[in-house]
Amino acid sequence: ITEVIVVMYCYLYFGPDGRNDVAVNRIVSNMVGIVVAVVLAFVPPGVWGGDPSHCREIVDKIETNSSNYLDILLKSREVTDTTKLEELSTTLMQKKDTDLAA
Repeated sequence: ITEVIVVMYCYLYFGPDGRNDVAVNRIVSNMVGIVVAVVLAFVPPGVWGGDPSHCREIVDKIETNSSNYLDILLKSREVTDTTKLEELSTTLMQKKDTDLAA
């Protein structure tokens, strides 16, 4: 499909006189891509940034919060008393506020 794009681009945009310009453009683009690949090949694997342990902490926090929310919601299925449901709702909203503040 790249060849079709290049040929159509050359034919419709530049015309027959611009074939050499398009060819030079593609050659330079390919050479730059090859140089970038060679440079990146010298970068040792694993030198991409900081320690990802903070991501594990975030995932653990999300897992804990989701478990707590589901626990509160499942407890509310057993309750038929309106005041108890209001208390659970208040607890849930307070938990949401503290989780968003953290």
